[in-house]
Amino acid sequence: MPHLDRFTDDQRSLLVALPYRVGLWVSSSDTSGGEDADAAEMQALATIVTGFGEDFLKSEFVQRLMEETLAQQDLWPEWGHNLDEVPAECTRAVDILVEALDRKELASFKLTLMEIATAVAMAYREIEDTGDIALRMRIFIRVLMDRIQAAMAHRPARTMDELMNISESEQSAIDRLATALDLGNKRQKTQMTATQVA
Repeated sequence: MPHLDRFTDDQRSLLVALPYRVGLWVSSSDTSGGEDADAAEMQALATIVTGFGEDFLKSEFVQRLMEETLAQQDLWPEWGHNLDEVPAECTRAVDILVEALDRKELASFKLTLMEIATAVAMAYREIEDTGDIALRMRIFIRVLMDRIQAAMAHRPARTMDELMNISESEQSAIDRLATALDLGNKRQKTQMTATQVA
């Protein structure tokens, strides 16, 4: 755990729990799918945390963090308390990491949390085909916005089927998460400019 040794015990506890807590928080944002949805989302969360812990395509910091999250699997039930604090914890984590990581490692951390949140939200389709015109318009706008964001981020756009798996309340939670993580933030740009000058 060499990359995590630089943090205090409290900071390390926050950072290690956050990948799992983010997934739980998004899952808890929508109860409309009932027990089937909850079970599918919990399975997706366990699978993605395990996958990220074993995947070596991330930054070294995120790799170590995810390995530690996976190693502390016996604590996962305890990490399900006070989920309403997750957005504030994300903001706190970014404040801690902006001072400790370079911009690529920080971006990798943020992206990992967003990917976990999205994967959990897509695990079960709460939205059914509907004749509701207002809902169809919101889905159309969501598809359009995702395509624009995908083009800007140089990533493939999510398919309609993937987007239909994300309920409005889950999308709202994902949007709150993006805000809490300060994606596209000024602090990161300032740090990048300082690094470039140095």
